[in-house]
Amino acid sequence: GSKLGLSRNFTLGINGAPAGGGGTRYETNFFQAARLGTADSPALDDVAGVNLNIMEINSTLAYHLPETRHHFGVSLVLGIARFRAFGIDLFDPFTQNTGTSKDFSDQGNDWSYGAGLRFGWLGDYGSLTLGASLSSKVYMSHYSRYEELLAEDGDMDIPPVMGVGVGYQWSPQWRLGMDLTHTFYSQVRSISNPGPNLAGDPTGPLDPETQQLGQKNGLGFGWNDQTVIKLGVEYRKDQKLTLRGGWNYGKSPIDENRQIIFNLLAPAITQNHLTMGASYQLSPVSAINVSFVHAYQFEQSGPTYVSDDGSNQGSFKMHQNSIGVSYSSNF
Repeated sequence: GSKLGLSRNFTLGINGAPAGGGGTRYETNFFQAARLGTADSPALDDVAGVNLNIMEINSTLAYHLPETRHHFGVSLVLGIARFRAFGIDLFDPFTQNTGTSKDFSDQGNDWSYGAGLRFGWLGDYGSLTLGASLSSKVYMSHYSRYEELLAEDGDMDIPPVMGVGVGYQWSPQWRLGMDLTHTFYSQVRSISNPGPNLAGDPTGPLDPETQQLGQKNGLGFGWNDQTVIKLGVEYRKDQKLTLRGGWNYGKSPIDENRQIIFNLLAPAITQNHLTMGASYQLSPVSAINVSFVHAYQFEQSGPTYVSDDGSNQGSFKMHQNSIGVSYSSNF
């Protein structure tokens, strides 16, 4: 990213960053096991999974209200996303064109583009800093290769988000921070619509004419809105080295009382995350940054007709570790 001072009170900035997504790839296709009724078949060598990558490019105009502590900003948010689904032919009976569906599975990568707005406020009160932001939905183009899979003919917008934050400069070396964000997954039907139950029917009112995959009320992942709290601390050891640590918690958006079968493809269920990081100033204008994130293991169980013991119940769990390294330069 970069920024440019337009005047004493106006600043223009642009930056790009990942904005969510993820992927799975199962080397054993358990969906095929459910279809065949056996765990011993060459068909199980077929892989299954999904992949979603989202990036946002923000062009921001910031304004400092003269002789006050208030700063305001507005951003044009451009979204770029890539989606792929494979090995999920088991769900063909849920499509609008059973037996002839083509824009549904194994269609390779498809791209989507869109735009939205973000508004923000920052109040600087000496050692105390307050902030708030509101992001609209990023309205994305449809995934034409998967219009018979995702609700509303392949639509998957980036959901709205609102948040507040506070920072406190405890001492010249120590700084504390807390953020609270709320993501409105319920505003995106392909994410929030309920999925199939044990009988292969929607968990909501059964209406095949309107709840088949790809329709407005078509089957989805059944996600709820999610609130996340983040706590962080920063310690500036000297002029060159800064250390950071943090923790965040967000209840899994997946309602395991409804169904979990679609979410086996996207098990975003980790709730507690621990982060550590550091920055080392190489020169007055450049630095190297490192980070480590550990998402603690979490498990959920719920209804699914993919099981190997006849119980029609399943469970899944996930933990994650990630390492990041970056270089920054001011010019």
